Amino acid sequence: MKKSRKKVNLKVPALTTLFLTPTTAFASGTFENVYWTVMGMFDHAVVLVIIFAGAAWMLGHRSKAIEHLIGAACGYLLALHAIDIRDFLKTL
Repeated sequence: MKKSRKKVNLKVPALTTLFLTPTTAFASGTFENVYWTVMGMFDHAVVLVIIFAGAAWMLGHRSKAIEHLIGAACGYLLALHAIDIRDFLKTL
């Protein structure tokens, strides 16, 4: 006689995980800790964009490389000053 095993389906919907991720990240520390952690990852992403732009420039795609460099610089400045921009907008 074989014992029948019940299969338990433990699937968590992707949206639930997506919505709970910021909650668990912010629960572990203050906003500034999370902000500086994300900025550390953002620094590495900007370096990768600069390397990619240099490779594009080397292969003759100068205008596309300049677009990537300008976009990375603008995005980095916005991300770096996000707290300052938030505080400024609160005063309006």
